[in-house]
Amino acid sequence: MTPLSRAELLALPPVTNLPTLARALGVGEFTIRERARRGELPAMGIRVLRCGVQYRIPTEDILQLLGITRNGEGGPDPPGPPADQSAA
Repeated sequence: MTPLSRAELLALPPVTNLPTLARALGVGEFTIRERARRGELPAMGIRVLRCGVQYRIPTEDILQLLGITRNGEGGPDPPGPPADQSAA
């Protein structure tokens, strides 16, 4: 699974789901689901909207966390998954 590019992030609808958040951050879906279940995402600046049994995430929160703005400023593509530091 590859993280979403800047262009893909900017093309997202106003509200998205947990699998898309996982791709945007370059982590596994299970990790994001567990963090949502534990209530850890708001500490990262990600609001979680419950719609019945589904979670919805405002796209603006994702963009803000990654430092991407809609006016063309901000960094390049978001970073990929963290490097394995066990060899260090």
